[in-house]
Amino acid sequence: MNYSPLEVAQAALDAGQVDEALNLLNGALRDAPHDADALRLRAALLARLPGRESEALRDLERLAAPTPDALRLRARLLRQTGDLSAARGCLERLWEAERDPRDAETLLRLLLESGQAGDALHLLGMLPAAWTWDIWRGDAHAALGDRAAARRCYRTALDALPDSPLSPPLRAYLRDRIAEV
Repeated sequence: MNYSPLEVAQAALDAGQVDEALNLLNGALRDAPHDADALRLRAALLARLPGRESEALRDLERLAAPTPDALRLRARLLRQTGDLSAARGCLERLWEAERDPRDAETLLRLLLESGQAGDALHLLGMLPAAWTWDIWRGDAHAALGDRAAARRCYRTALDALPDSPLSPPLRAYLRDRIAEV
């Protein structure tokens, strides 16, 4: 049975032969420079290697139609390299296309860490009522200095928190947040 260069590269990667996988991917991309699967796999491999983030980003930028996972990886790498504006653009594009709550959470974290709490509140306005989003709303209001709104959001989350093994530490966290703001 004949295997494609990409299948052989994946097998090498699965076997922990990173250098061999990278050599195979480089060869595959020499032969077919626009092979989206090879670009995605090489980008994912390079992203795991220290100091190779810019190479991974170059591969991801060459994709004509990036998959959601490719956009997530690109956003993560852009964030790691300090290009928060471009990372935000990737995450917003992803959010618009997928509406995946994990992407909303990543975008919220980026917005709050970069001092864009107003934009975080705008995004939160598009999300359904849920105790998890109420915590984020509280964090955004706290970042804007609206202590009363932050406390209201934290109390709403506290009241809606379901019983689970994680509830006691979350309840303590929310009580601390209410006391801090």
